[in-house]
Amino acid sequence: MTVHDVARRLPTITDLQNPCRSLAMLDAILSPEWEGRYYSFNSAWAEGEEMASMRDGSGDEYSIVFSAAGACLRGFAHESPMSPYAQDGEPWPGVVDDVPEAFRPFVEDPAFTDEDGVPFVPLSQELVSSLNAELTLADLAEDIAEIGCPGPGRGPN
Repeated sequence: MTVHDVARRLPTITDLQNPCRSLAMLDAILSPEWEGRYYSFNSAWAEGEEMASMRDGSGDEYSIVFSAAGACLRGFAHESPMSPYAQDGEPWPGVVDDVPEAFRPFVEDPAFTDEDGVPFVPLSQELVSSLNAELTLADLAEDIAEIGCPGPGRGPN
């Protein structure tokens, strides 16, 4: 399988953003303390950019930057044979060599060094309470704004 075969199987950007937002919002509801979360989504990462990320607390993580140029995904599995730690500190040959110029800043940014058919459900107090009876939409206001989560009268950014 070539990189072109993989690319053809990837979801559209919107079809990727919505589950990323959903995972981040679900994590915000279930884990009110940011440090305990796996998933995050920042709808105002930078001018014209959004960023989704996952960190598992064991060294594996990914970041996805959404921009006008498209989306750039960076994944890191610390025990992978492709890990820089298995390659004398160097990236696996070819992994970052041909990154398009539009995405080159994401490769060099210090912040990034070292299911089909999932619906995007608008956030409501009923949904929040069903997941965590101790939280209200008001408690989640900062997370809702940062993630850009839709709800009654709101749409995704």
